[in-house]
Formats: sequence, C-alpha cells, structure tokens
Amino acid sequence: MSDELRPGKTRRGARRWLDRARQVAGVFARYGFAPAMQHAGLGRFIPHKQAVETEELDLPARLRLALQELGPVAVKLGQVLASRPDLLPKDFIAELRGLQDAVATFPFEDARRVVESELGRPLGELFAEFSPEPAAAASLAQVHKARLRTGEVVAVKVQRPDAEAVVDTDLQILLFAARVGERYSRVLQSAGAVEVAQEFAYYMRNELDFRVEGHNTDRLREALSRLDFAKVPDVHWPFTGRRVLTMEWCQGIRANDRAELEAAGIDLKRAAAHIATVFVHGVFGAGFFHGDPHGGNILIQPGEGIVLLDCGNAHAISRRLRDAMAAITAALLAQDSEALTYELLDLGVVTEQTNVDALFQDVDRMLARYASIRSSEVRVGEAMDQVLSLVLRHHVRVPAAVGAIGRALIVTEGLCRQLDPDFDFRQVAQETLPELGGGIVGLTARRLRSQARQLGRFAALLPKQASRFLTRANSGSLRVRMALEDAEHHLRRLDVMANRLAFALVVAAFVMSSAIIVSSERAMASITPLGGALYAGVAAIFGLWLLYSIIRSGRL
Repeated sequence: MSDELRPGKTRRGARRWLDRARQVAGVFARYGFAPAMQHAGLGRFIPHKQAVETEELDLPARLRLALQELGPVAVKLGQVLASRPDLLPKDFIAELRGLQDAVATFPFEDARRVVESELGRPLGELFAEFSPEPAAAASLAQVHKARLRTGEVVAVKVQRPDAEAVVDTDLQILLFAARVGERYSRVLQSAGAVEVAQEFAYYMRNELDFRVEGHNTDRLREALSRLDFAKVPDVHWPFTGRRVLTMEWCQGIRANDRAELEAAGIDLKRAAAHIATVFVHGVFGAGFFHGDPHGGNILIQPGEGIVLLDCGNAHAISRRLRDAMAAITAALLAQDSEALTYELLDLGVVTEQTNVDALFQDVDRMLARYASIRSSEVRVGEAMDQVLSLVLRHHVRVPAAVGAIGRALIVTEGLCRQLDPDFDFRQVAQETLPELGGGIVGLTARRLRSQARQLGRFAALLPKQASRFLTRANSGSLRVRMALEDAEHHLRRLDVMANRLAFALVVAAFVMSSAIIVSSERAMASITPLGGALYAGVAAIFGLWLLYSIIRSGRL
C-alpha cells in the first residue's frame, strides 16, 4: 500500500479513518447492504441494530442513493462502476448512470478564505466584483461569478475547505476495502479491484488539483480548434491555483433545458449534430475528449455554438487506440461480426479464461439483433456498451480509456436524442470521419506502417535476444519460473486458518488449565479463590470471543 493511502499514519488520522469507515458502513447498512459487507469481511465496521431504510426500493436504487449520500468519492466511483459490466449487473449499471454530483453550497466566508489563501492576496485586490452567491455547486467545489480589475467577467471555481481531507480518507477506505474484497471474492480478484482502486485514486487526486483541470481545458480547446462552432473557456492563470480555478464566463443555455432552448429559437437538430461532432472529433480525430458531456456541462449559444464546461474529466487517447476504436466502430456500423471480433481481440489482452469461439458466437448473435432494426433507431452507445460487456464477460482485458469512451458515448447520444428524437449517430460519425463510413484506406495505411515499424524493431532485437538466451543456457544460469494459479488467494486463506487455529489452541490451553486449577485442591490452596475465578473467567471470555467472531464472519 502506498504511503499516501495507508490508513492511520498518525493517531488523529487513524481516528478519522475509523470514524469515516463506520459512517460509510452505517450508510450502506441503512440501505440494506449489511449482508454483502459481512461476506466481504467488513462486518466489524457495521453499527449494531441498524434498520434498513427505503425497503420499498430495489437494490440498484438503494445503491445509487447510498453512494450519493456518501459524497464525491462515492459518486465518482459509482460513475466508474457504471462502465464496468463485468463487475455489476445491467440493472445496477443503468441506475448508477443516473448519479448526480450536486450538493448544498458552502458559506461565502469559507470561499473567501480559500481564494485569499490560495492566491496570496485579499479578495478586493484580486477582483473588482465577486458575487457572494454561488452560481453552481458540486461536491468538490462551487462556482462564483466575478469581474477582474481589467473588466473581464470570469467564473471562479473554489474548492470546498474540507474536500482534500474527505477525499483522502475515503480513498484510504476504498483501497482497504478493495484489498479485503480481493481476499474474499474471486470476481474482484480477477477484475483487479486493487488496481482499479489505485487508478481511481490517481484520477481523484488530479481532480483536487485545479491546475490539472486548467491544463486539460487548454488542451481540449486546442484539440477542438478546427471546429468553429465549439468553444472552451479561456483559463486566467494568474488567478488560478491548486484550489482555485478562474476561467472566462460563458453565456448560453444548458443543453438539458429543452424548453428554454426552444423559446430562444435554437435549432435543436443542428445543436444535437454539433454536440455529436465534438465527441467524434475528440475521440477519433484529436485524441482528447471531454469525459463527462452531460447536459449540465454543455451550453448552447445562438447559432448552435457549443460551449464545454468542467473539463477536469478529460482523457487522452493514443493513435493506436484511436485507430482501434475507429476500426471497431466501422465494423459495428457495417455489422461485420468477424471483423468486429478480430478488432476486439486485437485491442485487448486475451487471458487463459477467454473462449474465443464463444466470443465469435456472442458477437454474431448481438449483431443479428440489430439487423432488423432501422438505421435511425439503432443506439450506437448502447451497441458499443453491449460490445464492451461481451469483451469483459469473456475475460478480455481492455485499456481503461475504452470504458471512459463508452460511458461518454452513451451520455452524448442520450443528450442528442433528448434534443432530437430522430437523431442518427451513424450519420454524424460517417460525415465527421469518412473512415467510419467505409473509406478505411487511411486507417489501413497507418496500421500497415505501424506494423512494419514493429516488425523492424523485432527483427533488430531478435539476434541479441537469441544470443542472450543461448549464453545463459550454456552457462547454466537459465532459470524457469512457475506460478501456481490463484496461489496468493489460497495462501491468504491458509494464513487466516493457521492464525485462527493457533488462537484456538491458546484458548483451549487456557480453558484446560483453568479447569485443572479449579478442580485441584492443592492448586486452589496456593492461589486465592478469586484468582482462580478470574483465570477461569478470562479463559471463558477468550473462548466466547473466538466463537462470536467465527459466527459473525458467516463461516461457521
């Protein structure tokens, strides 16, 4: 475990960690998840006599409410899990996609202290005007409208005073839960729960540093510079720090406010096409895209101009991954099951559990369901989501960015269909990138050049690697390493069994010795009756405690 994620580095930190762990466990218990926590080995954190609330709701809805109540880390984690169909059933994933990151505002005086502490000057010297009323609020920060002394109107994003401490504690608990979960669950172990938690912690810590969001904003603006209808706010770097981000204030109507858009005379079909074009160009063209393009993060201006806000959740994609995703999308649109399956296998890492023949059959069945559906009725986001589900279900490991692309595609297409019920994502994709419509000459040429470079590197390294192998074989220093399948999991279980057996032997020794002492007149003569009773009492307490722990663990 890394130092920054190790619980209890100090006494105060350990106390905060335990208090928060109990709070998290209490929330999950109130929503009916106590049995699952017991099974995962986290039962000791659950408060006693915890009544289940909202029993009339199904489990997916209760999970969403629990995560929403627990704050920013839980909300972001739920959004990540919504792109992992190998970890959760479909009904849970559909529910988690409705998670909203919205909370009450915090006092203006707290915002003032954060701004002055971060930028090193009084608020009055920094801004000519600063609205005390927030324009928007989320779990990590809130936004205030302000005006610089140069006259420019800006949006100032201010981090909550306790955000860093809350996130740090929650990330510690998450990594601890992932480690325990891997110990007791083969599903979590095969899915790499600890690795997912560590990667999630990395991105959450980036979100706490608003300078990262500022750089993402600049990079996204550059990536979309070819689209004259797309706008990303300018960042005012002299007024930006780790906990404060100052950007250009942009006017517009939120993309999820259909009534106001219609009242303003906005062409909704054109606006939907522009939003989809921004996504396609970012993912397949520029290689940098907005990872959370929901209606609250997009403004629409007169002339159907698109403004992207809150660019902290942005992702870079390598050229190889872009080409792979373009080929997968082209095969999906052409309903070519064989090409689609080969592209998926080339994109991911095939494990020993992968049944390639079964994957071919499942992809063929999935595309057959879309054969009788009209082109305009096909939801590309849902189809891509089903493809990702098939891949993960067949134990093919794919890059983490693929999940982010799938999640953003679903959100984008849903927003576009909200604006235009007849929206056809295929048409926009084929117009934006011709290679998605069948003209794959450029894509094929790039792939051939890449493969030629790889073959050249391999040919250059092969003689050296063969020489090393033969030299080690001749000298007798060649070693062969063998790894037993799932050995670590079984060793952990053996370790737990050995510890419990050793403790049981100690308790048995206490019980036997106390029985001998109590039944022996000579032994009782050498110690007082009270001492004998205390010794027997300690033995009884240890024995009962061992029995209680075994019963509570659910493995009696």
